[in-house]
Amino acid sequence: MKPYKLISTIVIMVCLFCGISIASADNLVWQTSKNTAVSIAKSEGKYILLLAGREICSNCQYMQYTACESISPPIKDLIEHSFVPWFCHVDNSTEWHVYASDLGSFYLPLICVINPNDQDNYLDRTTGTQNLQTFYDRLLQYPALDSDDNQPRTTVAGTVTYNETPVTAMVLANGKYMFTGGGEGRFDLTDVPYDANEEITVYAFCSGFAPYKTILTEGAYNLEIEMLRDQGGKQLIVTIDGISESSVKPGWYDISGTIENESGTALIAMVLANGQHMFTKNPVGAFHLTVPLDSNDKITFYGFCSGFSPYKIIGGIDVLSQL
Repeated sequence: MKPYKLISTIVIMVCLFCGISIASADNLVWQTSKNTAVSIAKSEGKYILLLAGREICSNCQYMQYTACESISPPIKDLIEHSFVPWFCHVDNSTEWHVYASDLGSFYLPLICVINPNDQDNYLDRTTGTQNLQTFYDRLLQYPALDSDDNQPRTTVAGTVTYNETPVTAMVLANGKYMFTGGGEGRFDLTDVPYDANEEITVYAFCSGFAPYKTILTEGAYNLEIEMLRDQGGKQLIVTIDGISESSVKPGWYDISGTIENESGTALIAMVLANGQHMFTKNPVGAFHLTVPLDSNDKITFYGFCSGFSPYKIIGGIDVLSQL
């Protein structure tokens, strides 16, 4: 492999900080291994978007945290719909080498669109930073792999209440999710796909309440979800493996760990901390979030999993590091 080089410029740093205003609060979830990215892409009928770089590279930071999170143009929505994002660290992995053949020296990051059914070749390759509109237009050429079979989709909307009072909850339906808001407990999920059984499984999670679950079979829906108080069901076991100040986002913290049941079995669960969220990874129940502190220098951490009591803890870095 020929040498490659990294250019860090003041212009890019300015763009990085200014670009924060066009990124949404909930970051994309980036896979960190090729095998995982390929597996997910095949199962979901998507392409892979590879970004190979370094965490300390300003060009890489701009593309990962500003360009890919852009809502105008809607790059983030496009990635979520058609791609599985994969970040490959160039110093810790050689999985990116096959996509950099014949490049010689180049500017990081290396960005490739990959068909998971032809995983050792790329369909589109660029290097360095990209103009947002140009980057969006390039990605638009690759709709989801299963888009031609116009898979049945529908809208699932409604309200979440307790004793006729709206509550803030996380609603999940076949991979689509959102938080109720506006003081009305309202949710509106569009473009929700049916599963292989032509069903939609809807969950609602809210701290202090028992998880809600229902299965829908046809049509568009307007659900009235009435939450029930948690009666002391099965407990989630949360372990924090590491917590440290982020090297990418000053003042934010990297938190990693696992979620298991009381028998030590890893679980697929929803993790939420100060507005940042993700699902734990199968099969190890692992999570990794980069989160800000609140105005009291604390983090509110939630764990939600169907069949288990919601988990919640509020504390500073010292408290969370003891979990």
